[in-house]
Amino acid sequence: MLFIVSAALSYADEMDAELDLAENFMHTDTQSAIAKLHSVLALEPSLSNTQKSRLHMLMSLKHIYLAEYSEADNALDRALSFNPPDDILTRIYLYKVTVSIGLKNYKKAFSQLETNLARIQSYQDNSIKIATYNRLLNVYLELEAYDEMLRISQLAMALNQGKNPKNQCYSMLYYSVANLRLKQFQQASSLFTETEQYCREQGFPLIAVMSVKGRGIVAFEQGEYPKAESLFLTAFIHWTLSIKACKNSI
Repeated sequence: MLFIVSAALSYADEMDAELDLAENFMHTDTQSAIAKLHSVLALEPSLSNTQKSRLHMLMSLKHIYLAEYSEADNALDRALSFNPPDDILTRIYLYKVTVSIGLKNYKKAFSQLETNLARIQSYQDNSIKIATYNRLLNVYLELEAYDEMLRISQLAMALNQGKNPKNQCYSMLYYSVANLRLKQFQQASSLFTETEQYCREQGFPLIAVMSVKGRGIVAFEQGEYPKAESLFLTAFIHWTLSIKACKNSI
């Protein structure tokens, strides 16, 4: 009996690891991510409800990347049918906002955002709140709602207080971008520099590289074209090296 329980737990861990791989690949190698997702999809009957929900949520990401928004929405509805836990539930609803934007249904997107904010604020776990706020920031960026980006990124940083470096990096990056989009160029340049240094020290090189690119955009907006060109080239080189490092570590 103990052996059966141990084997079941081992299989569950293995499936979680496969889903982790698929999600990691989604950011660096979409084709590998899709292949991995389809291999897990073939094993769907043996997955737990939480794993099934996460699988279909990730399938929706595949469709979003391919601009197949109706298919993405169907995958998200499928993910919801397995009664996912709060962290996955919130991600599903945020991806639904992305789908609404893709379908150019902006009224629905804003309505979904309001619903998400109300849901997030009801959570007792600050770590879920912070991670969700960071995902929400990407949606505000897509909607060009930069004042809200500024407010929510500040809220996320205040809640986190540096306790989770990964969340802190994302919040700092979005805060920098919000200042850039609001044409607060001097402030944005300083924030991108702080973000680059902090995230490189904390082991998040891709966010550091994005910060270098942000400094390049600031320089370009201010007419400092040689400086902008140098920063863009630096960002490109480091981005390529970071992607290779990520692939080698997977």
